[in-house]
Amino acid sequence: MQPFHSLSSVAYFSTTNHLKTGMDHLGTVSRTRRTAISALFVFALAMGGVTGLGTGLVASVTPAGATSTTPITRAATFPRETGSRGDSSITISPKAGDLVVFAVFAHSKFTVTAVEGGDVGTWQRAVKYKNYTTDLTAGVLHFEVWWGIATSTGSSTVRLSYASTVSQKVIEILADSFVSASSGWSLVAAGGSSNYTSPWVTWPTLTSNLTAAQLYWGMSEEFSSGTSTPTPGFTSTLARYGGNCFLYDGHLAPETAYAPLCGDTPPDPSTAVGVIFAAG
Repeated sequence: MQPFHSLSSVAYFSTTNHLKTGMDHLGTVSRTRRTAISALFVFALAMGGVTGLGTGLVASVTPAGATSTTPITRAATFPRETGSRGDSSITISPKAGDLVVFAVFAHSKFTVTAVEGGDVGTWQRAVKYKNYTTDLTAGVLHFEVWWGIATSTGSSTVRLSYASTVSQKVIEILADSFVSASSGWSLVAAGGSSNYTSPWVTWPTLTSNLTAAQLYWGMSEEFSSGTSTPTPGFTSTLARYGGNCFLYDGHLAPETAYAPLCGDTPPDPSTAVGVIFAAG
């Protein structure tokens, strides 16, 4: 089935213009407007497909064949994930110098105030995204993505601190790690998208910078279940908890916009967060 343009609300941030690591977006579409837009979506689909509605691009905007000559690859022993009520830790085994990134999310309001451990010297928040517009489970889905550089090699536990008690909240944590021949890592861009009912999860359109080695990494939450990505260059995996799709591409071309996809079956609302990192 060919992808079509879906209805979505997208926010994105580039560190080129925003010199801060904690980024926050609140969905603002009212329930009345959401109902009206959903009805428009169903009508348009019945009339033969939706074209040009919304701001979420379904097809990748990556030029064909545009890839980096210095690829970034996934580290051994990753990804890792966990999920339970009040979850606040995950054990990982990174290698010194590698990028470590994790997403934490829940159908509830929460705020991570600090992250420590995991053999990472300094943890930084890449994005904080709240979907108040399309989540059907609890009316809100909160995502945070944190990252850091491993300072030593071996098994270590990442520990999260929250602004308030989360003992009754089901929290999922997924960690990943990546390797590059270039030393040093930096955040290039980050953002999130709130997607209305569609057979495709759409990630925010993020643009790479001039660095030769760059990585797009993204996590999502589907009301139903994710499948796989059709976007060239991207590798997708389904999480054990909830069957949510997460993906990456370590071959980004410089100064290029990327908007990856993942299938969503049956079609339902979804939320996605994405980040681009540069190595070197």
